[in-house]
Amino acid sequence: MAVKETNNGPRLLAECIALIALSTLAIVLRFWSRALLPRKKFGADDWTALTAFPFVIVALALLGLWATHGLGQHNQPLTPLVLKLLISKKIIWNAGITLARISALLFYRRLFAHSFKISFWLGVAANVVWFVLLFFLVMFSCSPTQRQWDRSFSGTCLPELPGQIVSSLTSVVIDLYILVMPMPILWRLQMRKVKKGLIGGILMLGYSVPVISLGRFGTTLKNRKSIDADPNWGFGHQEFWGALEISLSFIGIAIPCIFTMLRRAARHGPCALFNDQEYTEKSDDSARVKLGPSGHKKGSLVGSSARPLDEYSMPPTASDGIARMPHYCTNCGHCCVV
Repeated sequence: MAVKETNNGPRLLAECIALIALSTLAIVLRFWSRALLPRKKFGADDWTALTAFPFVIVALALLGLWATHGLGQHNQPLTPLVLKLLISKKIIWNAGITLARISALLFYRRLFAHSFKISFWLGVAANVVWFVLLFFLVMFSCSPTQRQWDRSFSGTCLPELPGQIVSSLTSVVIDLYILVMPMPILWRLQMRKVKKGLIGGILMLGYSVPVISLGRFGTTLKNRKSIDADPNWGFGHQEFWGALEISLSFIGIAIPCIFTMLRRAARHGPCALFNDQEYTEKSDDSARVKLGPSGHKKGSLVGSSARPLDEYSMPPTASDGIARMPHYCTNCGHCCVV
């Protein structure tokens, strides 16, 4: 007969330690990859990711500490220490995942230039409103407020389950929005289907968090009775998915940079990872190109709109959504577009 598991604490602690290590590696590789750019190295998405990093690490550390004080175990009391850990973890977790999502939105904005201003700001507004509402829900769920961390005070508290369901369900919606937002623009670009699929795959891999969000939502519904009746045990199942959600949100936004770093090493050798030399490559994508008038030197570009491209940017799109082709310019010596 199978023995029913009664203590998930050690597994949760091991998970938190592993995810802290992976999140640290992700931010190091992200900034290493960006440092290899010959021109503009760091953008708003990078600094936002760096701001999210301490929140991610502290949230995982608090979960690990909670795992040593009853999380994932049956019939463990909610001591004042545990309640303080729960409140702190909720606020820091929400802040970390909000910043990671905004970093993803900023990355899309840099990648596709000004293709979706409205969608970008809707995504930012949704994340900010989500964080503010959950912040007030956490901070003012008990009356008096002191009952939040000390149940010896007389008063009332809202049940945990409704707040957990709202948090999980809205996370799924926001994560799905961020995942699908760039896809219509990507598929309108005129480039080979194989490369288009590869770029789409990288973006989906980099932001595959909705799957984890759905897992957290499903676990919340499955353990809805124990979340209020046996909180440490009920939260143990949910926080397993919660730890994955915040860490993979953070790691996912670094995957495109890490992929480009690996591609640079594969094409130009390991030494290319230790210098910011610019490697110019011809593009074989078939896209419409604006040709200058006849009589110009071969290889020169016409027009004042030409600008350098970096390895991490998509070709800018024209007003009709058609990607413009990068070309090597004999005048400035850079890979430019017109």
